[in-house]
Amino acid sequence: MHAYRLAASCLTGCALLAACAGPGTGTPTRAAVASVAPASIAPASIAPASVAPASVDCKAVAYPAAGCMSRSEWLALGVGAQDWDAAHVHVQTAELTGDGTPEVVVQLACPWPTGGSPDVVVVFTPDGSKLLGRLRENLWFQRATVTTDGGRVTIAGPTVAGEDPLCCPAHHGQMTFRWNGARFVADEVVQTPS
Repeated sequence: MHAYRLAASCLTGCALLAACAGPGTGTPTRAAVASVAPASIAPASIAPASVAPASVDCKAVAYPAAGCMSRSEWLALGVGAQDWDAAHVHVQTAELTGDGTPEVVVQLACPWPTGGSPDVVVVFTPDGSKLLGRLRENLWFQRATVTTDGGRVTIAGPTVAGEDPLCCPAHHGQMTFRWNGARFVADEVVQTPS
């Protein structure tokens, strides 16, 4: 019955379930998920915000930019509010665009009732009114570390690649982004087996 409600409410969720790899694993591979939905649609929970601008509700601003379900969409699935409410964002500020004002860097993983999700990193203006970029280059990070230094943002940590099940990253990835005057571009994308 739960799968039926999920199918009726969220076709992408069904596509994710149908993309499961291997007999009896119930865990889709990164390649299978990429074929049915952008990485931004999947979930998990990140540590609470560490340095958040007091005037910006970073979860409210970052979730739509990352492609996360709203709380009302989540509740419409009939899965209860506890997982959505427990999901956190990790926030830091850093001067990245050369304008002398620190931007807001938000790391999160969208809550998703059917399994794990990749980390998503989005960058906003200081007041949260404008999305400056969604930093990704087709690497599925889980529990990544996000650092800023010298106007660059680096995302590093376990990644899923090849036939790795989404639950169990067997690779390590690193991406470094910089502002080119108009948008964030990847300077470096590296992925190696762990």
